[in-house]
Amino acid sequence: MLTQIEVSVIAQACTIRYDRGETDIQSVVESYGFSDDHNALVFATILSKRPDINL
Repeated sequence: MLTQIEVSVIAQACTIRYDRGETDIQSVVESYGFSDDHNALVFATILSKRPDINL
């Protein structure tokens, strides 16, 4: 299981990639190859910090 800090770092990395032009945040998150449970945690973290990003 990923720690909360790891989830936060991954969510930030995904957000940076999205901000730099990658258009599909779901593809960005899934590109890291984590399980669906871990992806859900990353999506929740992104949504809490950046509600302007449509998941």
